[in-house]
Amino acid sequence: TLSITDSSRSRFAQSVVSIQVLADTAALLSTVSNIPTGIMNPTQMLQLTGNVIIPDSLLSNRSIVQWTVSDKDIDLSTIALSPIQLVMTKTSATMYVVLFMFYVHGHYCFLGV
Repeated sequence: TLSITDSSRSRFAQSVVSIQVLADTAALLSTVSNIPTGIMNPTQMLQLTGNVIIPDSLLSNRSIVQWTVSDKDIDLSTIALSPIQLVMTKTSATMYVVLFMFYVHGHYCFLGV
């Protein structure tokens, strides 16, 4: 668990990170955000970039990678401003998902949520 508090102790953030060691035959994914500070203005769009590497043994004409959200109430395909699926035609690819924020009912949300 990583905990961060500002110097005045008025703001606090906490995150839990799980690390799992995978076999050599597992697919690999690294993600990067266009908001490196974690602070996002309401006029900005969030772009997540995913770099996917899959072993030759897993590559087929049906190798599809997809962005997903763990919250079952969110339909990412309706709120994303970009495709959420990519058909892998080679062992490595870069994919993107773009989301736009807006202000409603006293808080910021991603479009459609």
